[in-house]
Amino acid sequence: MIAFIRVYQSNGNGAPDNDCIANIYNAINEGMGVEIYVEPQPCGTKSGNDQFREVYNFLTTKNIAVKTIWIKITSPITWPNNQKNNIDFINGFIVEAWARFNLKFLQKNGVITGVYTNWYDWQQITDNGQITYNQGQIPLWYWNVIGSGLDAATSPTFDDFRSFGGFSAPMVKQYAQNICFCGICTSLNVFVNKTITKTLPANMILEMANVTVGNLSWMSPIMAKSSKKQRKNKKLIEKAVNNRKKILSLVY
Repeated sequence: MIAFIRVYQSNGNGAPDNDCIANIYNAINEGMGVEIYVEPQPCGTKSGNDQFREVYNFLTTKNIAVKTIWIKITSPITWPNNQKNNIDFINGFIVEAWARFNLKFLQKNGVITGVYTNWYDWQQITDNGQITYNQGQIPLWYWNVIGSGLDAATSPTFDDFRSFGGFSAPMVKQYAQNICFCGICTSLNVFVNKTITKTLPANMILEMANVTVGNLSWMSPIMAKSSKKQRKNKKLIEKAVNNRKKILSLVY
């Protein structure tokens, strides 16, 4: 089970989400994997490069190492009516992320940027523009819902995906939005995982980090030290997932 947590919000001129640190550690303590996403502010004074640096520095000062970060390219009305500038903004974020070298965590590779969007948002915001020379290798998280709530969910599969704007295959699909469980409203996602999910020791290439987020695109789970509580919760999580599958099978 993976939690997708917002780490940057578009309010005002754009700023890190101060609640994200607690949310990340809470998810880790419950034995969940963590993916993080940015809700950028393309209409402010900060470039895409600036916003990546801001959120990256915010996370690393909290001892959170980042391997992958997702940027939301949605809600065309919140983006400037200039597709070329929008592409430059997105490119700036992606290039800045890949250029990172984290001396603190001995992170030799850059941070991978994944894109959250769908065919309509992408067309409106970028005019189906090409953002990087290797766009086909950028992880894609697309959304397809009819509306809010479980009744408006689509199938938790990738059967409805069609290539668009240089993206040839998805990694994650958001198939339901504004679903409430036990007083908490969230969205539901299905993702590709080509390896067996297991908890790995934290002392690989990022041994000095408390936690590492954004491992999905590397096809490995969250790198966090396995605690007794995490191992105990594993069976509870598997049970909850199985129960959710039963509920969804009744709905669909």
